[in-house]
Amino acid sequence: MARTENWNALSQLFDLSQTDADSITPTPSIAPTASTENWNALSQLFGLEEGETIEGTGLEPPMVLRHGQFVVEAVSEVGASFINPLDRTVQVTVVPDKTAQWTLSKNSLEKWPWVNILTGMNRAYGSTIAPKLYGAALIFKTGSSSEYALVGAQKTIALQPGESANFFCNDGHFKDNDGSVTVFWFLETCPGIVTRDNFSVEAAGEQTFTNPFDRTVTLHFVPDGEWKTHFNANAISPIGSDAPAGAGYRDSQAAIGCLLVKINGKWQAIGSATSLTLQPTQSFVFACNIIPEKANEARESITVNWVLEAVL
Repeated sequence: MARTENWNALSQLFDLSQTDADSITPTPSIAPTASTENWNALSQLFGLEEGETIEGTGLEPPMVLRHGQFVVEAVSEVGASFINPLDRTVQVTVVPDKTAQWTLSKNSLEKWPWVNILTGMNRAYGSTIAPKLYGAALIFKTGSSSEYALVGAQKTIALQPGESANFFCNDGHFKDNDGSVTVFWFLETCPGIVTRDNFSVEAAGEQTFTNPFDRTVTLHFVPDGEWKTHFNANAISPIGSDAPAGAGYRDSQAAIGCLLVKINGKWQAIGSATSLTLQPTQSFVFACNIIPEKANEARESITVNWVLEAVL
């Protein structure tokens, strides 16, 4: 998930006075509506180097797979509804246009001036749908709940399958209101795409790992567990022993018993973790740093966890 400071910067990535959609309705579309340029900038905040979602590539960005926008009108007493479109629990982060303003009375601006949607009037008053919250602020509630909360500069909301989050201007009499706010939304989920997994490496053998995507990607590998280089030896971690292996081992300069990966025909130590870039269908071989001729003396296995780090 993106860091808080990244989310706070999102509104600066978008031209908030314009939209890329021909028309916007309160029910969000699954199709991206932000510009490619902005989406590329957004993707970099998540550690990705390419952010476009293009049909036929075989891979979508792993963290933020869906995004879009909707509009909350100050005059609408039913507000705008975002419905979880997936059959699984998701987290949706909403980032309202921080420059937006609206008023609780377009006919009496001296009494009800234009206010920023993030803080409203900076005070609560009784004749609102949420009297404990700031009047005229952007607020929301989920599902059938009667509890409202401020959206503020950003809000991350967990939604069950089919559950909705409803957004309102905090007022009690909507007919004379004016103004609206564009709210950008980002759905964090990964339908149908495995972005993390693991595999086992036997101390006595070799394990081939093949890029599971049809795109060039960077994967982050983290080994875990213990194995033995000899059935009478103490169990050690995939980092290996303190001393270099020496002649006869797969990698004479690396530690005995460390996890190795073969790249371009040469073994190298992984250590506690490493990131590797793989081309489509490319494979790497993982193995324990032992003397291959004595592999039958090694015991146990370790687990190598991997996570999709970047789409290249």
